[in-house]
Amino acid sequence: MARTRGKGVEDWEKTRDFREGLIQLYKRFKADVEALCEKHNVEINFWYRPSNIPQPKFIIDGIGFDADELYDEKISETLANQAKEAVKRTKNQHSLRDRSVGGGKGAGVKGR
Repeated sequence: MARTRGKGVEDWEKTRDFREGLIQLYKRFKADVEALCEKHNVEINFWYRPSNIPQPKFIIDGIGFDADELYDEKISETLANQAKEAVKRTKNQHSLRDRSVGGGKGAGVKGR
């Protein structure tokens, strides 16, 4: 792959048009990411720049993630498993609370 430094670009207009389209795509991407974060109540800590293209750093429940981490299938599996465990714990807590508070159907009811 040829790099632009020291090389002659044959069609500058094509390159310029593509560049402008790419910049607009990233502007829309940034707006879309911010809207998604707002919808899910996720904070964007900052837009960091490991390269010339800014990337978001997300804060979810006090834990920071970058897009690479969230895109990684391994963390996706881990998050899914943690979500399943949280649902199980919540169901178990509700079940225990219902048993201790209500004592089952008809418990504590007299004269019926």
